[in-house]
Amino acid sequence: MQRYALMKVLHDEGADVVHLNCRYINSRRSAYRFIRCVVKESLRFCKGWLKGRRDLHDLPYLRYLLLREPKTERFYDRYIKHTRKIYTHKGLRAYNNFDAYVVGSDQVWRAPMAAHNYGIDTYFFGYLPAMAKRYAYGVSLGTSEYEFSNEEIIRLTGLYKGFQMVSVREKDALAKFQEFGWTIPQAEEVLDPTLLLEREHYVRLVNSTYTKPSSGNMFCYILDEDEEKREKIVQMAGRRHLHPFYITLEDGCSVEQWLRSFMDAEYVVTDSYHGFVFSLIFNKPFYLMYNEKRGNVRFESLLRLLQIKGNEERYDWESVNAVINEEKERSLSYIKQLYQSI
Repeated sequence: MQRYALMKVLHDEGADVVHLNCRYINSRRSAYRFIRCVVKESLRFCKGWLKGRRDLHDLPYLRYLLLREPKTERFYDRYIKHTRKIYTHKGLRAYNNFDAYVVGSDQVWRAPMAAHNYGIDTYFFGYLPAMAKRYAYGVSLGTSEYEFSNEEIIRLTGLYKGFQMVSVREKDALAKFQEFGWTIPQAEEVLDPTLLLEREHYVRLVNSTYTKPSSGNMFCYILDEDEEKREKIVQMAGRRHLHPFYITLEDGCSVEQWLRSFMDAEYVVTDSYHGFVFSLIFNKPFYLMYNEKRGNVRFESLLRLLQIKGNEERYDWESVNAVINEEKERSLSYIKQLYQSI
């Protein structure tokens, strides 16, 4: 959705936008990792089966390949102009003749997440010729911890200086950039690109294809489920007299069905940053279950900006929407400036 939203906004400015369709298989080591992952998941599934567990939760990667990918690919192919599939650094370097390159949004500059495949340098456009125009929109470090090594900071400093414009999604990143010495160009804080599109735009996406009515009225979008979260949800549903329902893309629902879940919900419980964001977009009261593993600084930065908490009984949506609209105008102005500098 971030990819879709950012490309849509750039397209509306007049840009002919193409997504570099990178895939997470780029070496023999990756193939080995894939085989090892399948074997480990299969053993874990067999162990769960013997204990009477008959679901697919012990097969996250295979669930992704068999259930999630076909549905997300359908949305991707329909709405996002893209290159052919890219599997190697060599394949990526072949696309070096665009007028400009944009990286972002999300945790593309979070070292452990970016480095596990193409390498963190790739997300700083280290593979491009020196004269290529580089931009970063809404990039995130994901956490308040220092995950870059001193060696990486020194190496990436040179790449950072090659950017024409840089913006971040969380204010905390601005302080880190100062400490790293990443001051030219001076980074700005902007909204996540999904917040740049109007609610009605997402409603049109839902209405453009077949979706089913949601099976409840309390949408539980949980990325990292555990017993404590399940118990909390049962308690909240009982107290509010709501019927919880769960949907994740990993279970094979379409992107449009996922969006409809927010439309149909009276209340949202989530440990996902974008579960939080789409609750805001659809003005649905929500309860945030913080997720240290994926980075809580993302929640905290946006909550501070909106001057709200993640577990309020009622939200002043007029006030929240006013702040979002003000920040949206500023972020769209940044994108207009970005496009005009190409």
